[in-house]
Amino acid sequence: MKKLIVLILVVGAAGFGIWYFARDRGKTSEPSAAPKTAKVVRGDLELFVDATGSVESNLDVDIKSKASGKIVALPYDVSQIVPAYKDGVNEDKALVSVLDPTDEQRAVQQIQAARDAAQAQFKQAECQLDVARENVRIATLEAAASINSAQAKAELDKLTFKRQEDLFKRKASTENERDLAAADAKVSQAALELAMARQEAIKAIEIQVKERQAQVDLARANLAGAEVRLADAKQRLAETKVYSPIDGVITRRDVQIGQIIASGIINVAGGTTLMTISDMSRMFVTASVDESDIGRLIETGRLDQQVVITADAYPGKKFTGKVVQITPRGQVEGNVVTYPVKVEVLGEGRELLRPKMTASVKILAGSRTGTLLIPNAAIIYDRDKTVVDLSKGGESRTVPVKIGLSDGLQAEVLEGLAEGDEVLLGASQTRWTRNRSSTTTQAASQQQRTTDR
Repeated sequence: MKKLIVLILVVGAAGFGIWYFARDRGKTSEPSAAPKTAKVVRGDLELFVDATGSVESNLDVDIKSKASGKIVALPYDVSQIVPAYKDGVNEDKALVSVLDPTDEQRAVQQIQAARDAAQAQFKQAECQLDVARENVRIATLEAAASINSAQAKAELDKLTFKRQEDLFKRKASTENERDLAAADAKVSQAALELAMARQEAIKAIEIQVKERQAQVDLARANLAGAEVRLADAKQRLAETKVYSPIDGVITRRDVQIGQIIASGIINVAGGTTLMTISDMSRMFVTASVDESDIGRLIETGRLDQQVVITADAYPGKKFTGKVVQITPRGQVEGNVVTYPVKVEVLGEGRELLRPKMTASVKILAGSRTGTLLIPNAAIIYDRDKTVVDLSKGGESRTVPVKIGLSDGLQAEVLEGLAEGDEVLLGASQTRWTRNRSSTTTQAASQQQRTTDR
């Protein structure tokens, strides 16, 4: 009985083994899926760079006052349009703030009085100079006349003495007459010398003229200084009225009537900002473009790239624009480098935008028309070259290609392929990755065969 049981178990085990191996041998391997391919086609390609930013006006001017004081008038409020003041034009309409002018008016009156006194002193000094010059002229004439008269009398008395001397020698004249003639000659000579000495005294009067001239110059300088101080006082009085320097809209007002403000010139803190006036004749979007994308814009080598703009304030509405500036220096925020790109808003609807609105921009970085295109999934990066697997007649071969513009999904083919060629997909990997994958697959197959044995 035991032998029968053992025999049954052996036969059952043998049958199970035969069934198990027969099952494995009867299995057929499922056919592998055919590799996916794509044709090289001709079409258009556009590359866009996306970024976000904020709407900015053409120009924002913070209005400050050169003068300090209390505000007594604010003709305009926020959102109102104000014209520019220039060369006296729009003096009334461009007035945006008035300060209390009482102190400045009083200063003008005081300096005006000082200027008038300096002007009177200048005129007095000029009169004294004229008198001194006239005195010199008269003294010069008198001295010249005295010299001429004394010289003539001295010559006459000298000649008379000579004649008396001759007569005295011939016994025709007395000694007394000769002595009188000699005395007259000496007196005349002394009078001549005295007249010449008086002429030298004129030099002292001329020095007085120079002194008077110096007083005139000093008075003139004092008057000029008073004129400057008066002009400054009048300027400070004029500065109590603040005008708009540009045509624009008041986008912010920071003060109220009755508030005391500080000068924007003499105050170390920069003074009080009265309001901000924005020129909204042109509108811009300043967008921050990531450094990974900025190269695509710079490579174009020009500006004026087309831009599509959307604003959170107007869902579904699109605005158009163009790039007008790419800042050459980046900004670092949280270890992220971005480059400010300035986009001007053009076309209809730009008047709807307001400063500081959040906006998104889609910048056309490059475009191609009628160029050869392949999917990015077909591109293989093999060290320093780019290749694709070209499929033809059920077989594939690797060919080098030159790739141009790419939008991340498809790429422009510059060299290596023709329209209609078929390339294998799923090859967007490096040659090293493919080789490693192939080696791994071969090793797995070898291990499986070993196990089967």
